[in-house]
Amino acid sequence: MIDLEYSRYMTELLMDNRLTEKLRSRRFDALRKMRGITAQYEEEGFLPELVETIFCKKADFIMKAKTKAELE
Repeated sequence: MIDLEYSRYMTELLMDNRLTEKLRSRRFDALRKMRGITAQYEEEGFLPELVETIFCKKADFIMKAKTKAELE
């Protein structure tokens, strides 16, 4: 299920014409990093529902971030 959410966020990011390429790239990198972290949680056996909730909350924050500092 996380892959579906990841795809949804990536599509939203790619379709947003209001973003600068620099901000789009930073958000893209942050989402990829977050997906890697959640993949580790999955491998360690955490509840999938919990991992998905964490991913979505962090992804929402990433999608709202406007500066590099907010993304970090």
